[in-house]
Amino acid sequence: MRTATFGVAAGLAFALLASGAAAQQPPPQPPPPTPPPTPQPLQPILTDGQRAAILRAGQRHVLLAYGQLTHAIVRQRLSPFGAPATPVAAGGAPAAAYASLDAAAAIPLWNAWVGPSATWSERDHPVFGYDGTQIAGSVGVDRRIGDATVLGAFGLYEDSDFDTVGSGALRGRLGGAGVYVGGALTDILVYDALAIWQGGESTLRDATARGTYDTERWALAGNLTAYLTAGAFQISPTVGIGWVSDRQSAYRDTAGVLYPGLTVETTTVRAGAEIARTFQAAGAATLTPFASATALWDVSRDESPTPATPTDDLPRLDYALSVGLRAAPTPATSLSLEVEASALGRAGYSVITVSGQLGFRF
Repeated sequence: MRTATFGVAAGLAFALLASGAAAQQPPPQPPPPTPPPTPQPLQPILTDGQRAAILRAGQRHVLLAYGQLTHAIVRQRLSPFGAPATPVAAGGAPAAAYASLDAAAAIPLWNAWVGPSATWSERDHPVFGYDGTQIAGSVGVDRRIGDATVLGAFGLYEDSDFDTVGSGALRGRLGGAGVYVGGALTDILVYDALAIWQGGESTLRDATARGTYDTERWALAGNLTAYLTAGAFQISPTVGIGWVSDRQSAYRDTAGVLYPGLTVETTTVRAGAEIARTFQAAGAATLTPFASATALWDVSRDESPTPATPTDDLPRLDYALSVGLRAAPTPATSLSLEVEASALGRAGYSVITVSGQLGFRF
């Protein structure tokens, strides 16, 4: 009996000891939580350097299309080659036709014109590459003031469309206005100057995001041209300077990427010459084929603020060649068509500009 009682007591004691030991063990811990994924920085559609490269492409259109257009209009209105007061002989214009601007008093005071233009640009580069077009139209009117000055104004609209390296695309629409002035300093020396303002909206997009921002552009240009003759040929050396400033407002795209405001400015000097010859067509009509060569030098390139990413460091020196035809179906009308190839001194860069003009004097 005592043996049985002792066994029961021993069993109870052992059970109590076992339960106490179990109570002292820590409870099982849950597995550690999985850390959240590290957020990746938002990627812009275009870097600041790429945006600056495309803005500079647009600035070439301003100097090539609008600057050449108003230069040609002043040429027709004031240069001895443009004055229709003296008949042109078959096979070339006589030197007497260019002797003085005094006979230009018979030229109508007013001139109204339209000027379409298109520029195609391509940059072959793994980072800054793009290709696209800028199509523009302008309508203007000018008036002769006295015998040696012309003053004019015009409105313009421009549509640009660029595809960039990767999947980015840029579309811009700019309206604007400009004024120009020309003056005959001597019988053969003529100056012209131009000022332009443009403003509008642009859209940058790719497969995942889209952003819209405001764009503003200012441009100034001036030329000094001598109108000379060599037998039946007309030779016109020109020197000039142009300044263009583009400003993009700050904006945020649909993916949340913030793009700071950006201003890009370029100052370019140019020197070149045109050679032409005027032929008599049916009646009083004339035809003048011409060709020109120009050297251009970007004397300054500024970005504000300075882009945090590299910019496209194109050579500052460039060359351009152009050919065209001017026609005067009547003494009161003028037509012109010009094709220019530029960026000839910059490897991996091509620019072709086609421009025209139709004018009516009254």
